[in-house]
Amino acid sequence: MSSNTARILYWTTERGDDLAETTRILDRLNPDMVVLSELQAGQATEIGAALGMDDHMCVGTKVTPHRNAVLVRHHGPLFIQREHAAEHTRALRIPMVNVELGLRDENGEPVPGTIAVIGHHATFYGPTLRQIEAEWFSRAIQAHGRVLVFGDFNEPPVGEEPALARITDQAHLHDRTHYVHGVGRVPDHRADEALTTAGFIDLARHIAALTGDRRPLAPTAGYGPGTEGQGGELRIDRAYADPVTAEAFTGFEVLDGYEDVSDHRPLLATADLDALRGAAITGAAIRSEARERKAGWRAKARAVRHGAEEAARAAAAPAG
Repeated sequence: MSSNTARILYWTTERGDDLAETTRILDRLNPDMVVLSELQAGQATEIGAALGMDDHMCVGTKVTPHRNAVLVRHHGPLFIQREHAAEHTRALRIPMVNVELGLRDENGEPVPGTIAVIGHHATFYGPTLRQIEAEWFSRAIQAHGRVLVFGDFNEPPVGEEPALARITDQAHLHDRTHYVHGVGRVPDHRADEALTTAGFIDLARHIAALTGDRRPLAPTAGYGPGTEGQGGELRIDRAYADPVTAEAFTGFEVLDGYEDVSDHRPLLATADLDALRGAAITGAAIRSEARERKAGWRAKARAVRHGAEEAARAAAAPAG
């Protein structure tokens, strides 16, 4: 693997079970950054200590013990510059992990700018709750511009929905559909629709279109015991990026062979480091220019207001 390539892995663990085997696999795959879902309290620190990675885990809730986490290799090309603790409240069931990813140049020095990295695990029940969670991502791309989202969205993207007749598990049918007046229940793909409408690019689709290889679009979950009657295997684990950051990615894989470890397959994305650095740098420049433009506009508006106030005082002053 080229030293100018960043390897980023996303994996929904199965409630953090089989942590030793999960850690062994991560060590062999050797990613620069890992985004994990369904960890339990303390497990990100345990993995980080074993692999030599800095760990950042979302806060817990009383609703579920599951956590999302981001881990970045010590002294590597990527590092966590800042964690947005206030954003942990944006998901209704499992809080998101939201960090700003910094990048180092060839000499190990930080380059200007960051890329926001968000780990999300959508509500598995309640399609309306999933939509509410997904609606927030428009704010993330508005606020930062350069954003990576990794998540178990618990529903397929637009155009990849199962035939409802195949879903014989009635509770699961409820969880994967929503009601439209006059139509009935229809497949739920509103998270994907919300992100793509907000400007995000589905990285698997991006790489598939770039290479002509459909393997990045392979299903990620829906296999094994307990999934009978749920419509078959689907691509519910996905990664999204803003258009500029998306152009930095050169590869995307759904990794087979780990079905004994989790009920979700891992995703491995590869990106050109120079292009990632460029995305961070240009993003910072755009945000800085926007702040300066706003400050300049306010300064002019204030000068006009002060001038008008001064003219009004002069007009009201007694003659002589």
